[in-house]
Amino acid sequence: MLIPKLEVAIGLETVHPEILRKLNKRMTLHDFRNAVEYLNQNGIRSRAFILLRPPFMLEEEGIEWAKMSIDYAFKAGVECCIVIPVRAGNGAMDILMEKGDFKIPDIKSLEIVLEYGIGLKAGRVFADVWDIGLFSQCKKCIDQRTKRLISMNLNQYINEKVICNCDSGI
Repeated sequence: MLIPKLEVAIGLETVHPEILRKLNKRMTLHDFRNAVEYLNQNGIRSRAFILLRPPFMLEEEGIEWAKMSIDYAFKAGVECCIVIPVRAGNGAMDILMEKGDFKIPDIKSLEIVLEYGIGLKAGRVFADVWDIGLFSQCKKCIDQRTKRLISMNLNQYINEKVICNCDSGI
């Protein structure tokens, strides 16, 4: 009853040239575009993994570069983008965190980027909600924000914003 389709996931990560180099990705934006083009020419869908606030970025920069990365991925021809808030805990990120070169993104930033991506109506956009509690400092609104993100993932519709007194200048 189901007709399966092959889909290849590619870690674009970010379109920020210096950060991409520092991540040691060994893939250029040109390489990404060529890979997506090849997949499309052969009837294979693709999705891009986009990092929210990789190391060496401030919160606002993380939001803007994630948006630009989504734009680039869709223009390159992907069908879907997954926004992944960068986590600590793998050793390297912990060291960068200790040095002040990395900070975990805020859940509100993830909401902003997901809203942006869905609002483009260029393809599907999902927020990675695994261990989402790591990204919130507010115990009052975390459940509402999590439900909102999950609902937007499932419906690809921008739900009403969560209002909480923890909201600040993001």
